[in-house]
Amino acid sequence: ETALFYESDAGGGAGARRVTFRELAALVDRCAAALRSAGVQRGDSVGLYAPMQVPTVVVLFATMKVGARFVPIFCGYGEAALRERLALCEAKILFACRAMTRRGKASDTGAVASAAAGAVASVRRIVWTDTADWADFLASGSTAVVEPEPTEAEDPCLIIYTSGTTGRPKGTVHTHDG
Repeated sequence: ETALFYESDAGGGAGARRVTFRELAALVDRCAAALRSAGVQRGDSVGLYAPMQVPTVVVLFATMKVGARFVPIFCGYGEAALRERLALCEAKILFACRAMTRRGKASDTGAVASAAAGAVASVRRIVWTDTADWADFLASGSTAVVEPEPTEAEDPCLIIYTSGTTGRPKGTVHTHDG
C-alpha cells in the first residue's frame, strides 16, 4: 500500500512519486544506518532546510529511530535565521536542497544553507537531498534493519522553532512519549 504520495510544487503528474510502506521502511533504515555511520547518536540534533519531499519524511523517521532530535527549519528563512536555529540546537548534520521552487519561483537555498552551516561549529556535514549526494549518503549506511534506539519518555525527538518575529526564536520541544 502507498505510505507517501509526493507531488512537486509544479503539480500535475510530472515528478509525482508513490512510496510503499515497505519502500519507506527500507529508506528509513538506510538513512538511520547512514546517520549512525556519520556519528549521529541519541540526543544529537539533525537539521532539515528543505521543502516537503520524500527525503524529508525519511530523515524525520530515521532521526527519531536513532534517538536523535529532528529539527525542521522553514526553507524560506534567510541565512541569519537558519544559522541561529542550527546553533541553538547544535545540529550535527543539515539536510538541505541546493535549489527549490516555491509558488513557481526558484530560489538558491544551497547558498543560504552553505553560508549558515559554515558559520555553525557543530555542523559537520550538509547532505543535499536534491542531488546525487542523497543517494551517496544512503549508500554509506548498511542495508540491514536498524533497531530503534531505546529512549526515555522525556527525551526530545522534535524541536520546532517559532518564527522569532516577537523576540528570539523559541524551540517547541516534543518528546518520544509525549
